[in-house]
Amino acid sequence: MELLDHATKVFLKEMEPVMGGAIPAIFHCRMNGCPPCDELEEVLKTIHMEFGQQIIINSVDVDELVGMAMKWKITGFPTLIVYKDGVLVWRHNGFIKAKELKEAMNGVILMK
Repeated sequence: MELLDHATKVFLKEMEPVMGGAIPAIFHCRMNGCPPCDELEEVLKTIHMEFGQQIIINSVDVDELVGMAMKWKITGFPTLIVYKDGVLVWRHNGFIKAKELKEAMNGVILMK
């Protein structure tokens, strides 16, 4: 049984349609004072410009949503988690370059 704090429960409820949708949803799990997390924000801006409406990007501040770190078993930052059709389809721990993330997202978009 998971014991999640109220803020995490609210977040999960709000994100249900996003996580369950056919459009891939990237969750950037980050914390304040994390330089690689800040660098990854810039990569995600680039990815968003390239993919537009083909992906959804959400930033998850685990300082505020501690329960998400527990739920997703996050042990390092940054962590990217991607849902599509209600399934966690891709995960990456640590910084990733734009080219590598673009290749991964192209694969996720093509998944049936």
